[in-house]
Formats: sequence, structure tokens, C-alpha cells
Amino acid sequence: GSLATSRSVYPGEELVYKFYEKLFDVACDELQGSNYVGFAYAAGRLEGQAGYNANKFFILGDPAQRLLIPRQYVVIDSINGNPYNEKGNVTQLASLSVVRLSGYISNTCDGNELDATFNGTSSVTLFDAPTRVEQISTYTEASPSIDNWMVEGPILYRGSATVKNGRFSTSFIVPKDIKFDTNKAKIHMYASSDDFRSAVGVGKNVRVYGVDTSAAEDSDGPDLTVYIGSRRFRSGDVVPIHSKVIVDVKDISGINTSTAGIGHSFVGWANDSTSNVIDFAENYTAAQDDYSSGTSQNQTQLPKGPGVMNVRAFDARNNPTFASVEYIASDEDPYKLYDVAVVPSPARSSATFTFLQPSAPESPVDIVITIYTVDGRKVKELSALNVSQNDIALMWDLRDMSGSFVPDAAYVYRISVSERLTSLETMYGGVFIVQRQ
Repeated sequence: GSLATSRSVYPGEELVYKFYEKLFDVACDELQGSNYVGFAYAAGRLEGQAGYNANKFFILGDPAQRLLIPRQYVVIDSINGNPYNEKGNVTQLASLSVVRLSGYISNTCDGNELDATFNGTSSVTLFDAPTRVEQISTYTEASPSIDNWMVEGPILYRGSATVKNGRFSTSFIVPKDIKFDTNKAKIHMYASSDDFRSAVGVGKNVRVYGVDTSAAEDSDGPDLTVYIGSRRFRSGDVVPIHSKVIVDVKDISGINTSTAGIGHSFVGWANDSTSNVIDFAENYTAAQDDYSSGTSQNQTQLPKGPGVMNVRAFDARNNPTFASVEYIASDEDPYKLYDVAVVPSPARSSATFTFLQPSAPESPVDIVITIYTVDGRKVKELSALNVSQNDIALMWDLRDMSGSFVPDAAYVYRISVSERLTSLETMYGGVFIVQRQ
């Protein structure tokens, strides 16, 4: 949805400020994420200045919608074995140091009450100190105006930790490249439970500064494994030009995702061209409960024909590694599926249909998988509508349309994919075995 206008308005309209004020005017112990969008709009118009411009604003969307905002809280209670709180002494995190962080999920506004029923995962992101940006606007008949604002610092670490009975702990290494800025940094956390609850938290009483001179030596760069499309890829395979590049990383020191240093970026590029560099650091996430490994996945458009995907990465101590794979990128003529498989084979408790579809992410597709007996009787139909990713995986629980398990036998499948915007269609068929016993 959108809060929009039917024509130009002046900047600084009070209705806009009142709209957001009323939208988020929700007590911290209430279960809903926000007030209704329509309520915020109506209240904003009533309390804002009743001017001519206010009549030009409207809501494009469902006025009964609420925003989905976490209603529980992630709390840090210790860093490196020392108690942590937002109002005590600043906790300093040195470059190359190992950080051991622990905390819990709370369901109260003050964060004092542990929610022992919360089980799931919590993401942990360490940002370096923010950067001040200055913009000067010049005018022909007025004095220049100067705007200043702060933007988030580079991401130094992003990973996840298991939450069990409301508590979690994680560890990671601060990379060598930091800003050495005395301003406070930030630790951001988001947790989701197995029963679909969510929590959010932030720690702002930390500073990233100094160097840990006692850090263990490490002179080896990270291990990189590069895939295109899916992890079924092997160097030299044919892939769609619209593909996802996956990079799996392993290193005892973790990976460097900071942009504070020059020339130490985690990037990739096709062939010898560096004009369209892929920033793998932006989407890199360490494995759950393990900072020494992780994955970055980026959607890209490959040059048509044979090519080489190159990747360069540095570990937290700035040891470099290069990796490359060969591929053959095919456009949408002919429009067809790639790397189709049914796993496992034979299927025992379930069967997953996996394949790559060639459409660009901005051109969603509808997918229908129909399963038949070898004599042509329809057993089951699986569907996925408005899909934008290229790597597809649809699971079948081996039950027919009545809900009963199918008998052990060979089955025929047909995959139909149609692109919504262009009406391009393709089909693929094959046979697989079900053997539950």
C-alpha cells in the first residue's frame, strides 16, 4: 500500500508526520504490530493542520491492514562473559577479537522476563559505526542549504543462532577491516520462533575499535565453492542467463564483509568484465551457530554463451582466495527447463521435483506438476503460482488426491511452466519410482 497524493504538495506536510505518529502509536505490550492504516490516515487528517493540501492525500491499499511488527524483544545479557546493558560502560570490540554474545527472548517491555516457550532462531548483525553524509544543495536565487544525516556503518558480521527455551548464544570474529571510529556501533537482532512469533532487539552500547594483538595466526584464505542456478551445478553446465550465483564459504576465521578497507571486497564478476560486479558481501550470512562457514546468494543476468564466473573473497584476517567456474548461458529461445530431477530416487517418504526455470525474476511464472500412473490415471497435481525465483523445488508427500499413500510403482510426471507476462510456455516429462517399503 501507499500513502500518496493526487497532485503536487509542499514538503513538510503535517498530515504525513501525524499519519506515522498514529500508525505506530501502539503500546509495547499490545499484540498488534501497528494501528490500522486507515485509522492512522483519518486521525492524521483530524489532528493535522486542516489545509488545502491535506485534501490531496489518499490511501492506496487496504485501510484495514496492520503492519507486521515483532511484538517480543531480543535482549543481550552478556558479551565475552561480562554483563551487558544499554546504560552501563561501553563494551569495546577489537578488530580480530573473538566475540562471544549471549541473550534471551523477552515478552515484556522492560526485557526483564524470559520467555522460556520461545524456540527457533535469532539473526545477529554487527554494524560498524555509522557514517555522516553531507549534501549541499545550490540555488540560483538563494543561499546553499546543507543537509546532514547518518547512514548505517558497514556490516562486519551477519549470522544466526539457535534459540532454545528462550536463550541463545553465538560467537564470531571481528574482521581486520574496521573504521576505527570512536562513535558507537550497533548489534541488531531478529528472532523467529517455530510457532511463528517474532522478536526484535538492538544493542547500541558497543564500540568497534582497537586491535586484538593476541589473535591466533591464520595465513590461509577461505575455501570457496561456486554454483550457478543450484547446488546441482557442475562447472561447464548449461544454465539460463537469468540465474542465481551461490557461493559457499569456509574459513576458521570467518569472512570479511566490511567495506571499511580498500580492495578487500567479497565480489564476483563474469568473464573479464568488472563493469557489472556482484556484491556477495551484501547477502552473505554465516551458518547457524557457526561463523566459520556461510553462504551468499545473488540473482544476476549472465552474458549469453560460454563464460567464466570469478569470485574473490577475504577472510577476517584479509587472507585472499580466488575461485572460478565455467558455464554456458542460454537465453529464452527455446524456452525450456534445465537440470530437472526427482529426489530421492526411489522416493520413500516424499519426492521433491527440482529444476531451473529461465524467466527473469521480474517475470513470474505459474508451475503445475501433474503425476500419473503408467496407464494414464491422474494421481496428484501440485501447483505454485506467481513464482519469481529460478531454482524451483516442489515436494510431494506421496499421497493421492484422496489423501491416501500411493502404492509402490513407477509414476509418470509432467511439469508445465507458463510465464505470466509473455505467455511463454514449456513442458517437461519423465518417470520416477516410489518404493516406500
